Amino acid sequence: MNKKNYKIYLIVIGLLLAGFVAIQLIYDKPGWIWVFLASGAAYLFIKIKINAPIQSFANKFNMLVDYDLKISEAIDMAKEHAEEAPTKNLEALYQVYLGMGQYYKGNYTEAIKTFNLIDLNRLNVVYHILIFAHICYASFELGDWDTLDSTIERMHNLEPRVSKRYKGILFGYLEVLESTRDMEEDPETYKEIIEKHFQNNDGYIATKLNYHYRMALYYKVKNFTQEMDEHLAFVIANGGEHHSKKQALKLFQDSVDPDDYIYDPESDENDDGLLPGEKEDEEPLTLEADVTSEEIIEEEPDEDEEKE
Repeated sequence: MNKKNYKIYLIVIGLLLAGFVAIQLIYDKPGWIWVFLASGAAYLFIKIKINAPIQSFANKFNMLVDYDLKISEAIDMAKEHAEEAPTKNLEALYQVYLGMGQYYKGNYTEAIKTFNLIDLNRLNVVYHILIFAHICYASFELGDWDTLDSTIERMHNLEPRVSKRYKGILFGYLEVLESTRDMEEDPETYKEIIEKHFQNNDGYIATKLNYHYRMALYYKVKNFTQEMDEHLAFVIANGGEHHSKKQALKLFQDSVDPDDYIYDPESDENDDGLLPGEKEDEEPLTLEADVTSEEIIEEEPDEDEEKE
């Protein structure tokens, strides 16, 4: 539903309710219970018409970004929905998607600007986690350590407001972000955290890109050029419009051929998400918190959600 249709629905329903009340008064038999019921039905109708497209939008956005890697199309779609959003709350929600799309495209400065323009009061606190996390990711790529540090602190300050249901997501993001920030000082912890959160086969190529790109950063810190290039080659060969491909091209040292790392989703040997010849740990770490976007952005803001 766009702004024009939303206004039309409000006017029509308002006129119908006004007419219903007038009839009750004319016949001097005010049945206010029916007025309240009619008002409630009208409210539910408008709410359904507004919220029904959100799930469809979220699913399509996820597929464009995480599976098809058509980031430009996802950005255009988010812009259009934000501009045509019937309410300020929905506009803020679609701006979250827009900022994420800009980040995934590699437009880090634009993404941060978009996130900073969002009225956080119009969103459930779980969206604040998502916004702050992507500001941190973008700041890292820009080398803006002050913004990275201050935004991580803002995420810590969210903890008292986050319900039990989403604390795992908050802590998962913080674990990844803090280990990324401290990678130079403690690369082994960083590697452990990346394997814990990203080395899973969820069916999305974007998850594999994130894993290999972040592992390449680990090997860059360790000065292992061959291993770094192997992970970067996977990203270059399969990255599409994903920002990780742009970053990989900057780091790549040409010690391997990216054509040897083209991902075949139909091949069983790719199911573990590892590079050719790479062995999985005997006791792989489990994913304790979902630090991907999918669960959060498909959740409708709920101001009445019980807080701890």
